Amino acid sequence: MQLTPKYLIKIKNEDLHNYLSTIFEIVTGNYTYFQASSKDLIQNELNLWFTKWKRHESEGENIPNNGLEALISCPESVFPNIHYILNIICSLPISVASAERSFSTLRRVENLKRGNDHTVTKQS
Repeated sequence: MQLTPKYLIKIKNEDLHNYLSTIFEIVTGNYTYFQASSKDLIQNELNLWFTKWKRHESEGENIPNNGLEALISCPESVFPNIHYILNIICSLPISVASAERSFSTLRRVENLKRGNDHTVTKQS
């Protein structure tokens, strides 16, 4: 799901309705905050967000490249639902490097243990 303007403006107008419907299904299915909002309200807000950035692109203005830049340029009073979604996007971790480091460390320990087992067997 890309709500950052850099990716949003690349969507073709004929694909926009399906894209916005998909975003609506994702947010209402996963976040109770959106379940009280009507489908038309959220889709109209998403459509306005898309139109805003298409206009900025056609006027040659700077387009936000990431979620944080998009959040900064998203007035909560105009786009309350998108502002909430962008807050979620900005708070999600990009990767789980700590888990990857743990597996690398585990692999080194296992290799070291295998080496020690082999050495002990040879000496016996």
